[in-house]
Amino acid sequence: MTLLILRYASEVVNRAILFMVKRDEVRGLGQFGIELKGASADQVVRNIRIPLDCPSFFSTVVETRQTYVGPLEENDTHTAMIKTLGGDRPDEIMAIPLIVDGKIALVVYGDNLPDKKQLRDVDTLEIFMSQAGMALEKALLEKKIAELQKERE
Repeated sequence: MTLLILRYASEVVNRAILFMVKRDEVRGLGQFGIELKGASADQVVRNIRIPLDCPSFFSTVVETRQTYVGPLEENDTHTAMIKTLGGDRPDEIMAIPLIVDGKIALVVYGDNLPDKKQLRDVDTLEIFMSQAGMALEKALLEKKIAELQKERE
């Protein structure tokens, strides 16, 4: 599912990172479009950990359970993330939650670096993320039903 999300995101933005949401932090899971000199972008992304108790667009998305599209606010969390991702500051970013069983499981971050073009078609990615969340919920329910049926036999 993560590859499918990143593939769909590639139709909307130049760069994206999929973050897994844990109880107190988000963790980098996968990426496309990130280019770093002298380092593996995949490995760098997998090492990203951002606490949810620090001000960031992640904490906003997790608290509000809503997509964020807009500028990247100036704060220590964002500055550290920008530095990790090569140092260029995007004019606009997006962060879309994937909700499964009432909980935010993933957040897809995207921007259009190195271009400075405005983000477009974010709503189509939001719809896709909503559908992906429902598909995962259905799969979880089917698994629970199968387990219950097995117990009754």
